[in-house]
Amino acid sequence: MLDVAKGLAKRIDQQPSTDLSLQLVFFDGEEAYHEWSHSDSTYGSRHLAAFWEHNPDPATVSGLSAATKHRPELERVDLMVLLDLIGSRDNEFVALQVPTAKLFTQLSALEKRLHRAGHISRTYLNTNFVPGSGAIDDDHRPFVERNVPVLHLISAPFPKVWHTLGDDASALDATVIHDMSLIMRSFVASYLRLGV
Repeated sequence: MLDVAKGLAKRIDQQPSTDLSLQLVFFDGEEAYHEWSHSDSTYGSRHLAAFWEHNPDPATVSGLSAATKHRPELERVDLMVLLDLIGSRDNEFVALQVPTAKLFTQLSALEKRLHRAGHISRTYLNTNFVPGSGAIDDDHRPFVERNVPVLHLISAPFPKVWHTLGDDASALDATVIHDMSLIMRSFVASYLRLGV
């Protein structure tokens, strides 16, 4: 996420003011204290979604016009992209959300173009999976419950090392990280119409 922001910062800053912008959010408190449930998980994302449902975000209010300063932040969210469990050699992604399945397909087409051009080592998005036929509860849930469109990119199946003693920095693959960073930078540039 930071690489996407850093790689596109100059171009985003040069972009004429539009309704679309990039906001990075890092959630804390996803894991359950006792056993994963609707109320014992996703603490940070549930808190933020509830706050944004009724309030503007203090971090963005200063740059808004008087007419939009007091609108709840959720009304300004065009798309939430949730990235999770990215960076291991066995990453694969499927369309988990039906409302954004078309966007997943567009992302897959972009990824294939990058692969054909030799910019990434392989493809990671599996479009053979029926959109929405699998579900993974994650930090997107409180936003989906509030009708925010979500492109949920989580490795499915989960990486083999997930929640094992091998789930450390040695499980990360530099090539996968490079590829996913380039895919996401290209996607964000396209979505924000940056013309890069």
